[in-house]
Amino acid sequence: MSELRLKSTGTIKLFENDNTSSVTIASPASLGADRTITLPDASVTLASGTMLATDGSGASLTGLPDNTPAFFAYRADSTQSATLDTATKVQFNGEIFDTDNTFDSSTNYRFTPAVAGKYHLFSHVRATSDTQQKGINAQMGIYKNGSVFIQSKPFDFYTAGYAGIVSSWGCTIDCILDSDADDYFEVYVTYNTSSGDLTFLNSGTTDIRTWFQGYKLIGV
Repeated sequence: MSELRLKSTGTIKLFENDNTSSVTIASPASLGADRTITLPDASVTLASGTMLATDGSGASLTGLPDNTPAFFAYRADSTQSATLDTATKVQFNGEIFDTDNTFDSSTNYRFTPAVAGKYHLFSHVRATSDTQQKGINAQMGIYKNGSVFIQSKPFDFYTAGYAGIVSSWGCTIDCILDSDADDYFEVYVTYNTSSGDLTFLNSGTTDIRTWFQGYKLIGV
């Protein structure tokens, strides 16, 4: 049989049968007024590692982790030209959401998390040429603090014997990475081609073709 003991130090201890271990309920060091804890009108069993939950909206619960900062930016309004044989930053100038205002869609076109942690970042770029190209060599990368972190290539058909023609391509890249509060992340594309100028396709808030997204991971 468990035993309930009251102590003058403001604690209640519930002891095991052998009196070697106990659960302690302690009052705060000081109280401005009486406080009441109302138990539910039902049997409740708490498993190890769990917590009490409300049966309402849960709006009163605070301090719980979530997947923010999070953002969804895209290329909007007009097309952007890429520079031949040069790493060109993709200017994501539209946003679907940006929970903490951590994505700059007007000046530097970059994500600065402001909260240290692990993040999942992913992006897709769709590009087209003003002429049909006889080959293309392109690569896309997520850059961290101005230097390439991870790269992906849509294809590499830039060879003298290639007889096909290409007028557009798309490439997707994603990664999980560590970030400090002041790190920043951007998307760059580098290409060369036998003919034609490359542009990143624009879109509206639907039929999105060129985009950059990310969010903070929890539990890792």
